[in-house]
Amino acid sequence: MPTGTIARGAVFLTGSNVLAQGLSVFTSPIITRLYTREDFGCAGVFQSFLTILVIVATLRYDVAITQTSNKKEAVHVLYLAAVLVGIAGTVVFATGLFGGELLTRLTDTPGLEPFWWMLGLGIIGLGLFTSMDYLALREKLIKVVSKTKIIQSASGVTTTLVFGILLNGPLGLLLGIIVAHSAGITNYIRELFFKNVSLKFRPEWSEVKEAGYKFRRYPQYFCAAGVLNTTGLFIVVPLLSGFYGSEVAGTFALAQRIIIMPMRMIGMAIGQAFLSEASARWRERPSDLPGMVRKVQKGMLPLVVLTLVGGAVSPWLFPIVFGAEWAESGLYVAIMIPAFGMQLLVSPISSVSYILKRQDLQLILDSMRVVWVLISLVIPGYFGWEPIYAIVFYSVAMLITYLVNYASYKYIVRKAIITQRG
Repeated sequence: MPTGTIARGAVFLTGSNVLAQGLSVFTSPIITRLYTREDFGCAGVFQSFLTILVIVATLRYDVAITQTSNKKEAVHVLYLAAVLVGIAGTVVFATGLFGGELLTRLTDTPGLEPFWWMLGLGIIGLGLFTSMDYLALREKLIKVVSKTKIIQSASGVTTTLVFGILLNGPLGLLLGIIVAHSAGITNYIRELFFKNVSLKFRPEWSEVKEAGYKFRRYPQYFCAAGVLNTTGLFIVVPLLSGFYGSEVAGTFALAQRIIIMPMRMIGMAIGQAFLSEASARWRERPSDLPGMVRKVQKGMLPLVVLTLVGGAVSPWLFPIVFGAEWAESGLYVAIMIPAFGMQLLVSPISSVSYILKRQDLQLILDSMRVVWVLISLVIPGYFGWEPIYAIVFYSVAMLITYLVNYASYKYIVRKAIITQRG
């Protein structure tokens, strides 16, 4: 792992994420026997819409919290994000309640038709959580963040298992998603506002609006970039469901649950620790940034190797561990693992675009990813090719994307240092 403050933060965050994701992975052999592939497909579509829409809901003011100059300003931005999330969640709740039939037809997920309204609840829960998560990171409460990740995972897994035993259909998976995203809110409220008196004060609405204006570049630029970035990652399941049905989408969703999401969460955890420390270091000693980037990437290499090995044996392991009907999920993992091994190297340093205020570059990169993903999935789906070809095309598209992103991030760091030196 990297050294210094990033290393300590990365150890705590990565350790908690490994444990949290481990709970999800280790209970999956039970969950795959409680739910069908169609159920997983419905849950995957729900998760995709939730993850994309919550970025629109916060307008990326949650990320802006890490860049605030003092505690009072940070809390003002948090309150602004919370208000926006409440409004967006209410709108989505009403849309899901009255427009669920149309969404069901578009995604070919009949099992989701009675539950689209739950997206609104999920947006409120996840939006509030992410905002508090960034505030905790700004305050460098790494242990609190780590504990909260474990609480989330345990709560989500328990909910999924209990309702999977009691009920048929995807409801248990949907409730598990919502609980897993929002279960840490009460812990954050206690740690941030009751135990940390420096954050406990009544915000002035005029100052909240002033903070919103100060960080207006986040909704103007980073929101679009964030939606594009997340869409490139999460549009896959809805597209697969729309073209091939919820069973194929569920097959991919298990691969996503076992391999892709844990890798993404680990990369994000290290990236959060990097963002927290590198933002301060860039303001104080800019020349340290290239070394920090190199150390983070060097620390990721053993995990990348382990991931590649795991992906290679997935076609043989999946039918044994998860049941014979999930054999194709293992094949999907093996096809996609080179691309997502590269993601592990790139994801932790992607926040340099935030630190260096290169919103323009990030928007271009995220736009390119969405275009590549759409091309890779729409062409096979439109011409009626087998799902496996869509997965191959998608994997190649993602590998190209991460290689381009890697080169771009290294370039802007090098250019920024040259500019600083004058």
